[in-house]
Formats: sequence, C-alpha cells, structure tokens
Amino acid sequence: MEAVSTEDILLESGDVASHTAEEQRGPSESSALESESFRSVMHEPQSSPVKLKAQPLLQVWSASTKPVTEKWTAIQIAWVLLQCVTSTGLCFGINYGIGVGMYRDQPPPKLFEFPLPIAGHYGVLCILQTLINWPLMGSLMTFDVMNGLVPPINPATALPWWPTKGSSWEFWFKTSDLILRPQMPASWYQRISWTFTRSIPTLLLCFFLLWPIFTGVSWSIWGDTNYNSFPQPAYMTATFSGAMAILSTPFMAIVTLASLGERIESEKPLEVNDPGIGMVDVDAVDLETVNMEQL
Repeated sequence: MEAVSTEDILLESGDVASHTAEEQRGPSESSALESESFRSVMHEPQSSPVKLKAQPLLQVWSASTKPVTEKWTAIQIAWVLLQCVTSTGLCFGINYGIGVGMYRDQPPPKLFEFPLPIAGHYGVLCILQTLINWPLMGSLMTFDVMNGLVPPINPATALPWWPTKGSSWEFWFKTSDLILRPQMPASWYQRISWTFTRSIPTLLLCFFLLWPIFTGVSWSIWGDTNYNSFPQPAYMTATFSGAMAILSTPFMAIVTLASLGERIESEKPLEVNDPGIGMVDVDAVDLETVNMEQL
C-alpha cells in the first residue's frame, strides 16, 4: 500500500474545500470574482511612468459655459454687434461729457496750439481709451462667455487666419488675463502687464489710421482756429472716441470668443492609451506625472 504524506493530505483537503466553496457561491459571485481578478491582472504595475503635461481645467465656470461651437452662430454674431454698439455708445457719451467739462468754460480751442489743442486731445484719447478698453471690455466679455450668455467658438474651424498653437503671434490673440487665470503660472503683475501689452497693436492702429483722418478733416473744414467752446469740441472728440470703439471692439469680441474656445478645447481631459489597460481618461488638472502603478 502506497504511503500518503501529511502534506498530500493537506493539499487535497484544501482543494476539496476550495471546490466546495466555489460550488456554494452563486453564478453572480463567481463572475464578480473573475472580473475582480481580471482587473487586478490588467492593472499590474508597469515598469516605466507615463508623463503628461499638466493643464489647469476651467473647473470654476465650465458648468455654466456653453459648449464650443465649430462655426459662427446667429447668437455669436448678434453678441459681437451688441458689444460694438454698447462700447461705441458708452465711449461717445463719456467723452462728450469730458469734452463739455474741458472746453465749455475755456476760450475757443485751436487744432494744434496749446493749452487745449483738439489734435492733441485726439492723440490722448488713442492712448487712454485703448489702455482702458482692452482690460475692461475684455474682462466683461470674458464674464459673458463664462456665465453662458454666448458660446465660445473654435478658431481652428471658424477662423482660418487664427495663429497656430506655439506661433509667435499667439500672445496677441488672448483675452484679458485679469479675470481668467492664464494656463502658465503667472503673478498678478505679469497678468496685468500682459493684458495692457496686448492693447498696444490696437492703440497703434487707431493712432496711425484714425488720428490723421480726423485731424485732416478738422483742418480742412475749420482750419486751426474756427472753433467754439461748446458744443463743437465735445462733439468732435466724442465722435473720434466712438470711431475708435467701432474699429477696435469687434476684434476684441472675436478674440474673446476664439481664445476661450481654443483654451477649452485644449484643456479637455487627456486620454492615455496603454496596451496593458486599454484607454483611460485622465483628468489633466491633477496630474503632472502619472505612474501606471497608480492607475
């Protein structure tokens, strides 16, 4: 008779117990255990980490923001026109009031001679209005998009002239950094300086395009001295201000819609395709380096 060792008896009893326990489990429990076993195998630690570039998601306001559109819609066009009309009306009214306060109780001004040359007033308006409007209107427009009043647009499909990612022109096609935190780390000083710096092209455009036109028209009609103290100077400077708003506001509105749309598109959750675990959605806001051992 063949001898049976104690170890063989223990192994055999363990197999019987395991088989008995498996029979007692129902089909659903067995399937669950098999699935759990499969997941544990598929999530085995990998030898090397996968590095992902961190990008801050727009979590604060993404719930209110409307989805990015691939082409222009009627509401976006109407919103751009409304911004233009509103900005023009405000600039005209504010500068008319300033003109009344400056000229009404003063001797009739001249076009070029101090103390209050009208041509000089045009030049000062170019600087001040542009430096104020770009951060102010840019911030208000950003609020509109953030709060879902108008959907942003994807410039890759709607604006053929939009600069590509990484282009040297990309910096100039951004909305105000005063409201929305930029993608790269930046101090408040940098955010303020970037916002005002982006207003410089608009300032130069208004100065070299509108200033010669308005100065030339004023000279050709009234010369240097044929002005009164009220209401002529106030109307002239207010009209110049309104023309600046008409020229610059549409561009500001389009940049706001497109830059926010581009940012939202670039900050969608990333996906990691690993042969061992398949396709995994990764929330980029929480990751700088993702190790597959942690998935």
